[in-house]
Amino acid sequence: MITIIAEKPSVARDIARVVGAKEIKEGFLTGNNYNVTYAFGHLVGLAEPTEYGYSEKWIKTELPLLPEVFKLIPNKDAKKQLKVIKDLFKNSESIIVATDAGREGELIFRWIYEFLNVTKPFKRLWISDMTDKSILQGMANLLDGKAKDNLYNAAKARAESDWIIGLNSTRLLTINNGTLLSIGRVQTPTLRLIVDRFIDNKNFTVTDYWKPFIEVDNNQVDQKIKLSSDKEFFDENQIKKFVIDLQNIRTCNIKREDKKEKEKSPKLYSLTSLQKHANSKLNFTADQTLKVLQSLYEKHKIVTYPRTDSEFLTENQIEEVASTLKSHSIYFQESNIDYTQIDRNTAFNSAKVTDHHAIIPTHILPSPTVLQKLSPDELNLYNLVIVRFFQRFSPDCEKDKTFLTTLVNNTEFKYTHTTETFKGWKIYIKDKVEDNSEESEQLFDYPIKIENGQDKAILNYAYFKYQTKPKSIHNEASLLTAMETAGKEIENEDLKDQMKGKGLGTPATRSGIIELLINRKFIERKGKQLIPTQTGTDLINNVRNHKISIPEWTAEQEYELYKVETGETTYHSYISSVKEITKSVLLELDEVKVTTTPFIRENLGTCPKCKQGNILEGKIGYGCSRYKEGCTFVVWKEIAKKSISVAAVKKLLKNNESDLIKGFTSAKGKFDAKLFINDNFEVKFKFENKLKK
Repeated sequence: MITIIAEKPSVARDIARVVGAKEIKEGFLTGNNYNVTYAFGHLVGLAEPTEYGYSEKWIKTELPLLPEVFKLIPNKDAKKQLKVIKDLFKNSESIIVATDAGREGELIFRWIYEFLNVTKPFKRLWISDMTDKSILQGMANLLDGKAKDNLYNAAKARAESDWIIGLNSTRLLTINNGTLLSIGRVQTPTLRLIVDRFIDNKNFTVTDYWKPFIEVDNNQVDQKIKLSSDKEFFDENQIKKFVIDLQNIRTCNIKREDKKEKEKSPKLYSLTSLQKHANSKLNFTADQTLKVLQSLYEKHKIVTYPRTDSEFLTENQIEEVASTLKSHSIYFQESNIDYTQIDRNTAFNSAKVTDHHAIIPTHILPSPTVLQKLSPDELNLYNLVIVRFFQRFSPDCEKDKTFLTTLVNNTEFKYTHTTETFKGWKIYIKDKVEDNSEESEQLFDYPIKIENGQDKAILNYAYFKYQTKPKSIHNEASLLTAMETAGKEIENEDLKDQMKGKGLGTPATRSGIIELLINRKFIERKGKQLIPTQTGTDLINNVRNHKISIPEWTAEQEYELYKVETGETTYHSYISSVKEITKSVLLELDEVKVTTTPFIRENLGTCPKCKQGNILEGKIGYGCSRYKEGCTFVVWKEIAKKSISVAAVKKLLKNNESDLIKGFTSAKGKFDAKLFINDNFEVKFKFENKLKK
């Protein structure tokens, strides 16, 4: 018999069906010479310090905790399934590993294999989607188990280094300060990115400035064109004088230049780029995107492997991609792909694909039968993936651009006009595109009639007022970008490629880091923004001069892990260096005394029930400060699956009812309503619209 081990029961059932293992047993399926068993994610993990003889109580003199060899222990409720797996491995002629084809999937199996003291060789099923076709192809082309040794070494090194650095740093700070202070190799520098951006934003001083412009007609009296200057004035009196001085000049000679430009289609999605786009477009959290994507991959089998860092495909996928594009065109009302040119598309670049290619649709057709099985979130995310897939293989968007420039008293004024002449890949964009252009690029419907070298009368001199703007408080999209580049602002795509392996975390772990910071009360979500709590801010303010909080330092450590994965560095040399680094980190942190800023909660209004207390924000609701005296008034933070904002509560307390709040959810569907306080001081719905189906 051959034993196949999958990462979870649902995947095991799919593989068992394909290989013909139809009989259900306790903890596995069997048939056709196959036993197909499964884990439940991690069945085994790293042992706690007490397993190495350290005290259960945290004692400073025991630090640093540096196990010579790490021990593995079963996770809770795992022993029964581990026995099933052990017996199957023992009685099998061979083993096939079918856990997820990535770092975490490799670690899940290898830890089980090591914990059970199995020595039998194994083969690796390595596929990029969960369709029957791919499973059969993968089974026919199994990898030798040793082919992914470096991936396992990197996964093991990452887990152990997180244990060493995080556990020792957390214990030291906690012991020295008498309160639990969690420190992590990746979580702390990520928290610093959030805190620093928030502080910079709040401390930013807005400055007014002005730029001059002139107006001419477009050889037609009712069509005015503004030509703007890049010259900036930070004193309004100065720009007034500048404009007055120019008013004696009545005409200008305009130079015209016409160019044709092409806008190339965006790259295919990696996990991180899809998480960023889904956050901006769908308001998904990074963790939500990963979970929905995993469902599309594993349950519905209509997208490829999610946890990829590549935005490219391999050259041997050309025929398969062409076939998928042709069959999936039913999803769109129109398509403009030239199938004779697909093999020339720059999306195919094997050198930029490591373990997995970009996220694309599988060969399974997006028919009405398939699509109706998707939840709204799944359908919205699938739409992003399939639209981007078709965009990547569609022609460039073509534009005509007209540039008008003139010199007035040695000051250049300019205007740019853009006309889209061929939509190309943009035919798939159905949403209205926001116009973020400044006055120097006005998108008029009429053509530019001014000719090159033409003298024009200056109809008006004036100026625009601007204000300097701070960098926005991080949302998940901007934070993921910052984590990719360890906080460095890099726009050039080639330079971004050079940062591979030098960011904070990996595509597969970044969403988890964000959720960890939220769960540990270091940050909170407010709308799309990630806001540091006072605890998070205080922690960073006290450790910001130490390497554990510096993104660039952590990025260097990440790159060393990346080198373990590529085979440039060994697991043993990396762990040895981590142990030495931890000693120096503890020496630095031993000096840190974390001072906390008292948290003063905002008074949202007078309690309408007792008329004496103040309404304050708590963990799960907005309640009366006199709750200890028996006042029970509360407005819950979530009502009918809708988060209730501070602004809404203030309005409710002031007027006895809120403004209309959209997006409540009941068993019958979505609905909009106001909140009001009834005679019993309970918060109830006030309906103005019927339920939406």
